[in-house]
Amino acid sequence: MGQMPLKREEKNDVVLMFLVSINYLLGNLGKPYSETVGVVDLGGGSVQMYYAISEETAANAPTPTPNPSGGGGDQDSYLAQWNLNGTTYYLYAHSYLRYGLEASRAEILKLSGDAGNPCVINGYQGTYNYSGEVYKVSVPPSGTDKHRCRALIKKALNLCPQKNCTLMVMFGTVEAVMDKTFSILQPLSITLLLRMRTWTEIYPWEYLKAANVACKTDMENVKSIYPYARDADLPYICMDLVYIYTLLVDGFGLDPKKEMRVVQNMEYKGSEFEAAWPLGCAIDSLSPLTSRLHALAYA
Repeated sequence: MGQMPLKREEKNDVVLMFLVSINYLLGNLGKPYSETVGVVDLGGGSVQMYYAISEETAANAPTPTPNPSGGGGDQDSYLAQWNLNGTTYYLYAHSYLRYGLEASRAEILKLSGDAGNPCVINGYQGTYNYSGEVYKVSVPPSGTDKHRCRALIKKALNLCPQKNCTLMVMFGTVEAVMDKTFSILQPLSITLLLRMRTWTEIYPWEYLKAANVACKTDMENVKSIYPYARDADLPYICMDLVYIYTLLVDGFGLDPKKEMRVVQNMEYKGSEFEAAWPLGCAIDSLSPLTSRLHALAYA
């Protein structure tokens, strides 16, 4: 029996429940907003970024400005107010449609067209299907190249050339985001690819370091190097790793040397819990959002 699709408001409600559950398991709820962690949820079709902000920032942010370069795709911003143990939190969620891992592959392949893509693993030729579209996939005569791949991905992100101009300039300041500690909810395929535990520390630069190996391999050897990767993901391992790094550092302005945590399951008082939205919903039922999510309209 299929599930009814969620409306955008409901999806962002779920997004904020992730934020609540992770901070609850970390023991951060009830502390000042500056001591809470934000979350980057790297999905297939979109990326969600959500974190607690100051009351002053919330009061001054009813109308985000679009990316000066015109980039960023279709986006939704939402605010909510939430109280727990006398502490009021202003929670911010932003959804970057078409910036998820599977959607980004299509955008990156679209840029290279039939000329061959430097992000594709050497020796691969085929097609990539996404959202009803079929893209030709091949490697250019010069082969896979991490640096040219990164340049192409920056172009796909459509960032503006000015200093401190990232996807985040539309709301708040880059500095505020860089000061925040984030956890990343990434596909299990990436966690297995890097042979990480699901509750482990990682620095954004480690994705680029892993790409050093991935971008130098070929289809003949890639499975032996990444035995846990799905066959369908093998041609895009270089692309995915470079993309995650570029999105976090160039797209969101995160410090490449600042620690993040990879989360799927988390330990709390000796027991393991899934870092998922149902836990946040349970907490919300006890201390409900006093001001439900409301969209921030674009100018």
